[in-house]
Amino acid sequence: MRRSGIAPLLLPLLWQPALAGPVEDGKAAGAAANAAARPAINATSAAAHVPGYTAAPPEAALYGSGALSGEATARIAACALTPTDPTCQAILGARTSAATPATRAPPIS
Repeated sequence: MRRSGIAPLLLPLLWQPALAGPVEDGKAAGAAANAAARPAINATSAAAHVPGYTAAPPEAALYGSGALSGEATARIAACALTPTDPTCQAILGARTSAATPATRAPPIS
């Protein structure tokens, strides 16, 4: 039986050496950006750019607490009085989102 001699000739045309891909490029860009940004991030710059930022938020007292339902109920009740507050909008939006039933994914055909 005679073997075809064309496969060895086509192999170099089909095979390409591995090049650095988008994942590696993204990792390198992220590492460079982190190195440049990290020294600029501190409590002073955060307070200047983030509305309502504080180094000691009242929520820190809740860390490790096992019962958060009372605090959540109190926050939701307080938000009913100030619905235009951005924090309250986030809380009420999250509550609405959590209460919305998820739609079923269509079956795979």
